[in-house]
Amino acid sequence: VQTNNFGEQYIELGPKRRVTARKYEGSFFLDIREFFGDEGAKKPGRKGIALSPEQWEVLRNNIDNIDAMFAKVKGSAKE
Repeated sequence: VQTNNFGEQYIELGPKRRVTARKYEGSFFLDIREFFGDEGAKKPGRKGIALSPEQWEVLRNNIDNIDAMFAKVKGSAKE
């Protein structure tokens, strides 16, 4: 877990993507976003999604189902 210049914590998902828990206009979101720019000066791009706490809860509660969906897709890709 790292901290950005605004004091928000984030996790790098790859060289150009990160997930950040943030507050915006009084609401809380889990923001999954692409970033651009050099390593020391990355800026958020327009591509991304912000999940409400309720949406995050649905996603989190369905991790096993999502894993099964991935396994099924990966298995059918071998055919």
